[in-house]
Amino acid sequence: MLVLSVVAVGISVAQDKKAHATHEQTRFVEGDPLQQAVGLSANVLKVLLETEEGKQGLAFANDSQQKNAARLFQAREIHLSGPDEVDLIVVGIPPMTGADNGWFWLVRSANKNPQVVLFSGGNTLELMGSKTLGYRDIRSVFSTASETRKAIYHFDGKQYKLWNDKWTKNRDN
Repeated sequence: MLVLSVVAVGISVAQDKKAHATHEQTRFVEGDPLQQAVGLSANVLKVLLETEEGKQGLAFANDSQQKNAARLFQAREIHLSGPDEVDLIVVGIPPMTGADNGWFWLVRSANKNPQVVLFSGGNTLELMGSKTLGYRDIRSVFSTASETRKAIYHFDGKQYKLWNDKWTKNRDN
């Protein structure tokens, strides 16, 4: 009887992990609220504000925003390499954005030793199903009235690097 109970619990846990993985948000759109947003730890906030983009956004913040810089970001737990490592996608809230696009940061090892492994401006950021060196590939899309940029990033063992950059015309001018 004990063996059956242990097997049943193991199956339940495995199904729960599978269900969690299939419901993880993989597409993030500028201006849309994040599903299941989480708060930022002091360590994650520190690494975000140390990026060049974080410094630029903070320079445009008013006194109240500067005093509570965590309100300039939304975060959601994601899994870049597997279900056991908690990573974050962080989306900037104005003024922590570009003039015509959203700002997205990927933070690896959010609970242990947070590191920003990708910053990308754009209209959308997508966690792809494909992987490089065990980490999900990332697609960023940025559109203007006349052009669309689709950028693909691959993990190089330390951070994400631009792998493919394609601009296309949206219409004839």
